[in-house]
Amino acid sequence: MLEELIEGVLENQPQININTSSIVEPARDLSDTFYGKMQIFNSDFFFLDLKNHAKFLVTQTKGETNIHVELLKDHDWPIVKSWLFGSVLTAALQMNNRFAIHASAVLKDDQLYLFCGQSGIGKSTIASQLHTKGYPLFSDDKCVLFWNEENVLQSFPSLKITRLWENSAAELTDDGFIHSPTKVALRQNKFQYLISDAQVIDENKRVHSIYRIHNGPRASVLQIKHPNGIQKIKQLRNQTHRLNYVSGLGKQKTHWEYMQKIVQHVPYSIINRPEGTSIKEFVNFVEQNVMKI
Repeated sequence: MLEELIEGVLENQPQININTSSIVEPARDLSDTFYGKMQIFNSDFFFLDLKNHAKFLVTQTKGETNIHVELLKDHDWPIVKSWLFGSVLTAALQMNNRFAIHASAVLKDDQLYLFCGQSGIGKSTIASQLHTKGYPLFSDDKCVLFWNEENVLQSFPSLKITRLWENSAAELTDDGFIHSPTKVALRQNKFQYLISDAQVIDENKRVHSIYRIHNGPRASVLQIKHPNGIQKIKQLRNQTHRLNYVSGLGKQKTHWEYMQKIVQHVPYSIINRPEGTSIKEFVNFVEQNVMKI
């Protein structure tokens, strides 16, 4: 039922179990606890109520993290999985000091090139297009980064899916690496595809560099910029998936130090993409100025 998850033995990663069970909503008077429209969480648990579909509860015991799922009567399974793989899994990872960056990644010379940015900015498009040019697709939309025992920044794969707008998928010169499209909930003309098993990468890989895609004004120039100082930390910090969870889960200091270490050891740059830049022009620029450096 969770065919999107990548199977493999990943060393030095948190043990996260997913199971179905009945869930009781946390009390409404807990101290040091965030209460939102859908979520309740603190440093001990994360609860999400996906009305009419499911309830989720993330807890930790004896070194393991457990994601409890209660399916409700009128649930839509694709919607449940979307929230499970998104917000819920992100919270579980943050509880283990693993932070997902809103980025897609491709491989070159067995190292990762990450392209991050806000939703709809072109992360999945650039990664899928580069895949057709011979750069294997590692991860779509989110990358979970961690420092290994040799103090090398790596990412581990989690999902064998990619999400593409209909026009972006139509412009792929080779779409044989994806299949089984399904409509993305609440997104017009966007589809989720399974990545073919033969194309799935199931090993941790070293991060070479990180690029943030920025949509600039039409009159600006397609170029790479290099921010300095604390701006680099703040910009990369803002690319964290579900950044609003960090403080409530008690991970603010850990997260800041994590971001600070990344920008100190891994190249971070901005790609300015002027409004109106075609996919073809953008992909060619990235290939020539990023992948072939």
